Amino acid sequence: MFKFILVLSMVALSPSAEAEWMNIYSDENFSIFADTSSISKEGNMATMRSMYDFKVPPAIITDKQAQSETWQKEFDCQTKKFRPLHMALFLENMGKGTAFRVNDEIGSWTPIQVASLNEIEWKIACGMK
Repeated sequence: MFKFILVLSMVALSPSAEAEWMNIYSDENFSIFADTSSISKEGNMATMRSMYDFKVPPAIITDKQAQSETWQKEFDCQTKKFRPLHMALFLENMGKGTAFRVNDEIGSWTPIQVASLNEIEWKIACGMK
């Protein structure tokens, strides 16, 4: 039973599992995609998965170099803050392959800066124009 639950949770967190990725930002270094099928709202709170896909890999964090990373973030739509709920680094683009680093520690609330990448995600998750 435990193995079944473990496999089920891995599929649910997999970037490709029924995701509806929408490109929300691109430049010469990376693109950001929002999984619009993952948006969940309750009151002033919203959660959404996003993926950062690197055209030019960022600085090496460990002995491995991430080609993409996925995030699950919670947004406070009223006070314009966010906090990370889940993050995974992948060796392949578009969240493919095995995650080599995963962090499920819930982060601190952080104010969203005007004209930031987090503001783009906040607007989508919260349904702002």
